[in-house]
Amino acid sequence: MENVIKAYNLTGDNIVHYNLPAEQQRAIEEFLQVDGFPYYKIFDKEGKLYDINADARNVGAMKIFFNQVDKKEK
Repeated sequence: MENVIKAYNLTGDNIVHYNLPAEQQRAIEEFLQVDGFPYYKIFDKEGKLYDINADARNVGAMKIFFNQVDKKEK
């Protein structure tokens, strides 16, 4: 995990990394349908999970997504 964090520069105030026991990790990966790493999910401030294929490395797609969310909330 540390190598992936360094390789993709996955650091910052808005990025959280969890190191869980194997059984909990598997349960969360199954629930969120994680199939590889790095893997990105978008949650809002209230904890709502957005069902999109988020990839923070694709800035253009993320801007479009957040603009759509912003329009829906207004």
